[in-house]
Amino acid sequence: GFRVIIFNAPGHHNRPRCASLPLFTGALQTVLDTFPVDYLVGHSFGGMTSARLTAQGYDLKKLVLISSPNQLSALAHGFCHNMRMAPDTEKDFFRRLDESFGHPTEFESVVHYFQTIQTPTLLIHDHDDDVIPIETSQTVAAEHGLELVETNSLGHRQIIRDVGVCERVRDFLLG
Repeated sequence: GFRVIIFNAPGHHNRPRCASLPLFTGALQTVLDTFPVDYLVGHSFGGMTSARLTAQGYDLKKLVLISSPNQLSALAHGFCHNMRMAPDTEKDFFRRLDESFGHPTEFESVVHYFQTIQTPTLLIHDHDDDVIPIETSQTVAAEHGLELVETNSLGHRQIIRDVGVCERVRDFLLG
């Protein structure tokens, strides 16, 4: 009974384009402007982006975040570490991030977004996620009293292909 719209976010599936929260937000906003929706189900950075748009006032009936990161600053610090940036370079990188958002990067977090989100939300995360630790969803759930479904042995990518997870999402959206 659902019309499902799936899209690949910028920087995914070998596209020659960088990925960033503003690019993801713009892409998802274009999809939502083209195909108005009642529900959003976002995986990984798409989950963070879905929460960000919801916090910015996009009206939804329900929201599902699967394996979503919580803090953009934590992802950015990880990026700087992986790139072996010198401390001064990392500091400049964060200064530029803050300027691009018009506020400190720390405000770009799912916990922060839920200060304004009233949309019923389900979180799903796997204990064996080696990309985004389950503690990120546990923090969001605890801070805002959200339901968190914890799975095992699915990791970061297989979780969106799991029949049980798909059924749980469907039941939440229909419930």
